[in-house]
Amino acid sequence: MMHYRIILLFCVFVSSALAFCPTFLKNQTTCSCFAYIDGVVIRCSGQNGPAIVEQLKKTPTEIRELALEKANIVEIGRNAFRNLRIKKLILDNNRIRALHPQAFRGLESVMLELSISKNKLTAIPTDSLVGMRALRVLSLRCNNIGDIEAPAFQNTSSMIDLNLECNQICNIEGSVFNDVKDTLQNLILDNNCLSAVPSEALRGLDNLIGLHMKYNEIKQLKNMQLTNLSSLTILSLTGNKISTIESDFMPQAENLRYLYLGNNNLETIERGVMHQFKQVQVIDMSYNYFNKITGDMFSGLEHLQHLNLEGNQIKDIAPGAFATTPLLLLWLRNNCLGSISPNLFQGTPFLRQVSLANNNIRTIEVIHTILVSFRLLFIAY
Repeated sequence: MMHYRIILLFCVFVSSALAFCPTFLKNQTTCSCFAYIDGVVIRCSGQNGPAIVEQLKKTPTEIRELALEKANIVEIGRNAFRNLRIKKLILDNNRIRALHPQAFRGLESVMLELSISKNKLTAIPTDSLVGMRALRVLSLRCNNIGDIEAPAFQNTSSMIDLNLECNQICNIEGSVFNDVKDTLQNLILDNNCLSAVPSEALRGLDNLIGLHMKYNEIKQLKNMQLTNLSSLTILSLTGNKISTIESDFMPQAENLRYLYLGNNNLETIERGVMHQFKQVQVIDMSYNYFNKITGDMFSGLEHLQHLNLEGNQIKDIAPGAFATTPLLLLWLRNNCLGSISPNLFQGTPFLRQVSLANNNIRTIEVIHTILVSFRLLFIAY
């Protein structure tokens, strides 16, 4: 029994020892260091950061996070982090244009997260990422990455989160995500120049939960553009130029719960189009160009709880327009409504919060039996 206790105490001692901040990080201002049980967190800012890395190579240290920012790094050379055990590496806010194919040699089974954001990359560093089998999170946001035309993530078999936001990506070819199609759960393509949903590239991402394509140049959501995305829960298309949604844009949307279509060019929704989103709970269509809500626009949305129609030009809402939905929250502020009648909330027994602020309301004819269920009703003239 004593023998096992000694071994246990020895293991705890070794683990704790690995988590100590190296002594050479004392009495300097380039880096901060914090020690935790699972490793140290070292954050460096300024041109002396790379020199700190060279010193770290001489000290066996378990590194939970290493950040080298604002160091004017232009290139990551061969074996740049040799002999280091880094779980999370941040190289943001530099001038990185190139990475050696063996830049991360030795980190293949160790590094879980990598961020090379706000740099000068013009392409995904595919060769440098080959074989990074432990990598789960990759951020390449705000570089100068252009169109992606070939498989870019070879042998990165653990990747679940990929951020390509704020680049110059206008087109993504069909095979780009082939190597991560079984693992990828969150894909961020916001603030690029996509003119259409990259349907071929996205097809078959069975484990994708979140798809974010905000602030691109997408004009239409055409039939069959999103297929075989059986796990997709969040679809964000805010800030595009969408004027049309076709009835089979996403025919297999059984798990979609959140749909964001704010700040687009929608003027109307054709009858039956929303049926494909019948499991959705939250819809944001704020700041479009609707001037009326027809009786069948939202029919069939049997799980809709929160509907945001703020900032449109809505003057008229058909009686019972929301009657087939279990709405809890309805946002109609900043529109052009001139009156409120009892028919506006007809068939919405679960409705609890309504905002009608900043309309042109002059007449209110809401009966007491409807108001009694509300917890909050915001009305401004």
